[in-house]
Amino acid sequence: MKSRETEKKTEIRKTFASTWPAHLHLMASASSSSARSLFAESRTKLVERVAGNVEACGSVCRQVVRGSRSHETLLAAARATAAQESAIDHTCGTVQKLRILATHLGYQWESIARSAHQIPPLAEQARALPPPN
Repeated sequence: MKSRETEKKTEIRKTFASTWPAHLHLMASASSSSARSLFAESRTKLVERVAGNVEACGSVCRQVVRGSRSHETLLAAARATAAQESAIDHTCGTVQKLRILATHLGYQWESIARSAHQIPPLAEQARALPPPN
């Protein structure tokens, strides 16, 4: 039974990892290693929390279908969901900060690329200057 649950967890994590926006992957590749690790760590935590919530919802649904103690299960699930509200708010804030970070890293990447394109013409101009006397 546990291996089946482990397989479900792995499948859920893969689903969320594969649906992550592609532009965020590109932004992460342009960032420093510390920002990349922060991004990856936050993403992993978010995927794990979402997977846990999906599993909890599945558990609640199974209990309701069975019909045994469904009232207590729903009450416990409602309490657990209410207890997770602050964690969800914090995660939303973190995701928003990561979006802003990814946007700013994209701007920096574009600026670096523009500067890199200007180097060859400037080098030619420097070579064309007469030597100092």
